[in-house]
Amino acid sequence: SSDSLQRIAQLLLDMAKSYGVETEKSSEISIRFSHQDVANLLHISRVTVTKAFQVMAQEGIIERKQGHIWISDQAKLILLAQGQLYN
Repeated sequence: SSDSLQRIAQLLLDMAKSYGVETEKSSEISIRFSHQDVANLLHISRVTVTKAFQVMAQEGIIERKQGHIWISDQAKLILLAQGQLYN
């Protein structure tokens, strides 16, 4: 649902603020976490998290590399967290 997508986007932004490592083109969240970890934090299903990550990856917002999440398009992630995308 768009509410879950919005909450996951906000969590990724919060994690990037605390654990982010900036590179030239993106920001890496430097800690490893599973879809289940995100689901547990937000009280949603792991399947919902997996689908949300797939949507964000298809849109070029995030990438998953070497077990870490890379934020490729922070502006889009912010819009998503504010509920301004996919409504």
